[in-house]
Amino acid sequence: VELTNFAGTLAGSKDAAGVGVGLDVTVVEKTTEALVSLSPTGAATTLNAGGNVKVEALSVEDYFQLTANAGVGDSTSGAGSLNVLVNLTNTRAIAGRDNDNADPQTGNLIIDADGTVVVTADSETDIESYAGTLGVSLSGSSVGISIGVLVDLDETVAVIGDGAQVTGRGNQAADVRDGVYDAMGDQGVESVRGVAVVATSLDEITALAIAASASLGQQSSGGSSGGGGSSDSNNDISVAGSVTVVVHKGETKGIIGTGALINADNTGANAAQGILMRGVDNTNIDNFTGGLSFAYNGDGGLTGAVSVNVVENETWARALGDNTLTAAGAGVRGDARGATDINNLTISVAGVVSSGQSQGSGGTKFAGAGSVAVNLVTQEQLAEIGSGSTVSTPGARDLNAADESEIVADAGGAAVAISSGSNSNTAAVGISVVVNEVTSTTRARSIGTDVTADGGVNYAAVNSAKIDALSVAGVLSIANGGNAVGVAVGGAFNDLNLITQSGMDGGSIDTDGAVTVTATNDADIEVLAIGASLTLSNSSSGSS
Repeated sequence: VELTNFAGTLAGSKDAAGVGVGLDVTVVEKTTEALVSLSPTGAATTLNAGGNVKVEALSVEDYFQLTANAGVGDSTSGAGSLNVLVNLTNTRAIAGRDNDNADPQTGNLIIDADGTVVVTADSETDIESYAGTLGVSLSGSSVGISIGVLVDLDETVAVIGDGAQVTGRGNQAADVRDGVYDAMGDQGVESVRGVAVVATSLDEITALAIAASASLGQQSSGGSSGGGGSSDSNNDISVAGSVTVVVHKGETKGIIGTGALINADNTGANAAQGILMRGVDNTNIDNFTGGLSFAYNGDGGLTGAVSVNVVENETWARALGDNTLTAAGAGVRGDARGATDINNLTISVAGVVSSGQSQGSGGTKFAGAGSVAVNLVTQEQLAEIGSGSTVSTPGARDLNAADESEIVADAGGAAVAISSGSNSNTAAVGISVVVNEVTSTTRARSIGTDVTADGGVNYAAVNSAKIDALSVAGVLSIANGGNAVGVAVGGAFNDLNLITQSGMDGGSIDTDGAVTVTATNDADIEVLAIGASLTLSNSSSGSS
């Protein structure tokens, strides 16, 4: 699916208000399935092949959204943009019993291939969503608001169903995806022999929302509003707000179902035959949110920028239990890898400048800017062989699970208030907050499984999640004829909840090689939070 959307408005008025509003709402539901289904009558579904058998589901989505709006007027003016994209995709390769299918499935699947049996699902999603607004008033208040909301729900599963009997002797090789992506997002391949169940998913999401607002305090003739020293207050303010919300939930699973028998009769197998279970998910999110407000000869500038990313991913390479897994020299492998990479930049800037020639030059001129960046990530990476299974191979039995996620979150808030009017006070507040929470379970294990592997047995679980957070807040408050107040708050809150496990839970191991059980937690957090305030007035001055 390829989708390109543009929406925009331009509103202008010489003597009145100008208002521009743009809206783009897109909902996509997509199911891609490659199925070898069971008979509802109880008869066996049988495939006999002298070469390879491939059950493959592929899905590609490419979306581009752009909404741009501007409102310009002599009096109060504003602009607003709203982008909403909901993407619901299911990419499924199922050989045998489909547990999501409510229809009767009383038969069984039998596959006998002299070559290689591959059940594979792969999905690629590329989303770009941009929203921008500009509100300008020449003599009144101005407002600019941009909102972007992305919801991406992605299921990518490759399944050999419960009770299936699958034999792939591996006398002909086949290519499967290896879950390794280059800088261009292209994925590599691996040549395998035997039986492979592989699910891979790549989601690349870019979200940007920018809002700008300016109240210029000018009459249509070009003079300062309220000139002549009138004591009436104009109460003009400039307000800008931008919000981006990204919600991604993914399931990427390579599964051998309960009771499935793989190469139970391995007569005639190629010496390089093996069994591969693989699930790999890569989720990359770039979220940029910015707000700018400015008021000249007005009373205030207010800006808020908020970005929220919520990610939940489950990545499996699992045999669910009661399985027979027999392979030749390439052994039995489980490979589960998850990586959520988030690059989040949130900036807000607010400014108010009073020349002292505007209406109501007394009172308080206020500038406030707030930036908030929130990233909530929940990950699960499981490479497992379930209870009651047997593994037999002259090669090795390897189970590997890894979380390679990384969050880079930067937030900045800056406020400037300057007044040269008599009896005029200034106040500036800048707030910047970053919140990161990562919960991850990474597990490589066998449960109640009897393993015979002459080439050795390896369990490896690695969590190398990284968080890099920067929060900066700064204010400048200057009052030439009154008091100046400045408040700056920069904060970063980070929480890592990590479970990293590997090993055997019951069962037995018989090997001529080594047994290695490794669990590695190499997570890292780097945080810097800064708040700086400078205030100057004709009666006092200071900095902190």
